[in-house]
Amino acid sequence: MAPYKAQYKTEGKVLKVTGKLDFAEEEGLRKAGTALLSKGEGEIVLDLAKVTYISSSCLGEILVLDEESKKKGRPFKVLIPRALLYVYDLMGIRSVVNTDIVE
Repeated sequence: MAPYKAQYKTEGKVLKVTGKLDFAEEEGLRKAGTALLSKGEGEIVLDLAKVTYISSSCLGEILVLDEESKKKGRPFKVLIPRALLYVYDLMGIRSVVNTDIVE
């Protein structure tokens, strides 16, 4: 079972998130994503494969991270689980952010 509070782990250029990304996690997601963006060059991947819930505020943070990566000239990709795809698409994020669907 995924933990209630989100957990963040950076592996190279990948930020792996586990748990629930609710409103209280907005700042944590921003800090972890910004820290990854400040390191090195090349594509950044936000791996949400083990996220069980995502709030609209955290979806907004994904858009902010995408915009920041574009400013720095770094490709950005989100790995989203199929279970969260409905809300992700409802917000129209897949039309803006490079996204791969994971099982």
